Amino acid sequence: MLENRIMITVPDNLTIVSGAEIGLEAYKQCKGQIDDEAMNIICFPDHITKIIGTFFSGFFIDLRKSMTAGEIKEHFSFDSDMSCIESAEKAFRKYIETT
Repeated sequence: MLENRIMITVPDNLTIVSGAEIGLEAYKQCKGQIDDEAMNIICFPDHITKIIGTFFSGFFIDLRKSMTAGEIKEHFSFDSDMSCIESAEKAFRKYIETT
């Protein structure tokens, strides 16, 4: 499967990303970059240290209309070099398990 990198834009003054509204805004900014045929690698900037699961509730709200949680899991991953990789993966797993 091809890899497709998705850069999430977050203001420089934030270190923690949370909230469905923030997630939905991030999705709107990058939805044209998402490829349903590829592994979409989500990349957060270096200044982000923690991701809260509510971010994914907003980010995936539109995609959940056409994809199951399993399909989202199959088509989305994270840049392993991110400083918040563990937090992102943990929050993503929790999101997938509860949807």
